[in-house]
Amino acid sequence: MRTEQTEGAERTDMTKEKLLAILCHACDRPLTAETELLQSGYLDSLALVLLEEAMEDAGESISVAQIPREAMQTPEALWQWWEKEKS
Repeated sequence: MRTEQTEGAERTDMTKEKLLAILCHACDRPLTAETELLQSGYLDSLALVLLEEAMEDAGESISVAQIPREAMQTPEALWQWWEKEKS
């Protein structure tokens, strides 16, 4: 995995697989790219906190408050939003 220095902090490149693994950990269950996160209740308030912490641990600076609700519908939707946001 490639890393780069960003204002003194190490940053890793996020991949689709890594994001899915982070979501699986945050939601405490196996997920697929098309799993309904909000409708199922898997991405609850605790999972959102865990998601934000795991993203920070991975070197990504993001507040879940910045993520639009529609991007949190599925892991695939979140990945698509992430790619647009970070490009």
